[in-house]
Amino acid sequence: PKQGHPLKFFIEPVVDVINYLEASFDYEVLSMTGVSGGGWATTVAAAVDDRIIASFPVAGTVPIYLRSGNLTDFGDWEQAVPEFLLIANYLELYILGASGRGRGQTQILNFYDSCCYSGSSANTYRAKVMSRVKKIGFGEFNLIFDRTHKEHKISSWAVDVIDDKIT
Repeated sequence: PKQGHPLKFFIEPVVDVINYLEASFDYEVLSMTGVSGGGWATTVAAAVDDRIIASFPVAGTVPIYLRSGNLTDFGDWEQAVPEFLLIANYLELYILGASGRGRGQTQILNFYDSCCYSGSSANTYRAKVMSRVKKIGFGEFNLIFDRTHKEHKISSWAVDVIDDKIT
């Protein structure tokens, strides 16, 4: 971009849509979900815009320390921008996205994902993030594993989980 950081191309459109929705409609609750890169965008957008009350990143991120080093687990360029991660690491992004009155984040990871972030290693941070959100006093963080398939997708099971939480 002529001004700002290239990460703006990922997050500014989300903020623009939220601004439009607020100006045009009278929603009580704004939720966001995405898979893979959209899961990453959901994590970051919920961390920086507290108008996103309920966020559901699917197969989108794990902290850098859990990435195995193979190309699929490391993620795309935007997921490891050093100057951004110096501002907030993934654990801090999860806490920011989950904290606040009435806010919550449910991270869904595909346990048998054929692409990336599979297995149970995310359990290493679940309790820490939940504890920090609880210490702040408002908000809720959940981490759940989808064991219903072996793909890199949002399954019908995950859609049901999301639907149950927002209705």
